[in-house]
Amino acid sequence: MKHFKRRILKKLGLFKVAKRINNYYFEKKYGHISEYNLNVKHLRLTYTTKDNYSKKWFFPRYANNKYHEPSATNLFINEIKPDDCILDIGAHIGFFTCIAARLAFKGTVYAFEVDQKCIPIINENLKLNELKNVVVSNYAVSDNSDIEKIPISTQPNPGLKISTNTEIANYNEVKAIKVDDYIKSRNILPNFIKIDIEGAELKALKGMTHFLKKSNIKILVEVHVPTLKDYFNSNYKEIIELLIANEFQIKEIIAHRSGNSKFRKIDINSKLKGNTMLFCEKFH
Repeated sequence: MKHFKRRILKKLGLFKVAKRINNYYFEKKYGHISEYNLNVKHLRLTYTTKDNYSKKWFFPRYANNKYHEPSATNLFINEIKPDDCILDIGAHIGFFTCIAARLAFKGTVYAFEVDQKCIPIINENLKLNELKNVVVSNYAVSDNSDIEKIPISTQPNPGLKISTNTEIANYNEVKAIKVDDYIKSRNILPNFIKIDIEGAELKALKGMTHFLKKSNIKILVEVHVPTLKDYFNSNYKEIIELLIANEFQIKEIIAHRSGNSKFRKIDINSKLKGNTMLFCEKFH
């Protein structure tokens, strides 16, 4: 509906006027707010909204005690233990990074984000919450240890996609890493991984094939079905096959942007569409 309205306004030549009006009322209502407070169950966190990007990411959609992806947030609260080692792959501005760090206060969180413009915001949110158990890296988690490309943007962009397309004219180069190599170099053994990287999730999983053979692993991965096909020439079935081959039990979180947390068991014949959140568990 949002994109439809935008197209209509542009067609009528009213888009810029509508945008100025919207910005005026937004600033009037939220311009003075410098923080967003998350209060869920026993969890208390504060996120900066001093920068314009963070302010518009949180408000107005998460005003009035609403919060980002309630099913995923609640799953973090239910599943993460105090001494866990966690990988947050696709940290964005650190929403889930801070949640993980607060919950795993005796453990360590390793946060990976390809967008360099997000790194200062992540660090500011960690500082606000006095979270010192996080390692933040500007890496592209992938199936190689070379270089990935991301399009240049003027501000943080949650939709940034890594690409090996040599025809991209304006891009930044980001160091790529494989999880298998990273955990070996750090001598760590993560037990909870969150992956949200705009269609590159299969590449990330292929870069941790040795690690996936381990026991007692939990993975929360958002599968971007259309993006996998259109940008990475791959298919969600490859993800399901890879996880099942490594003895994971897979459940889809139905309507993961709501707070219902209903699950559907996923097998090799399951069909996925849109952006689908999968919770994958492997037991000894």
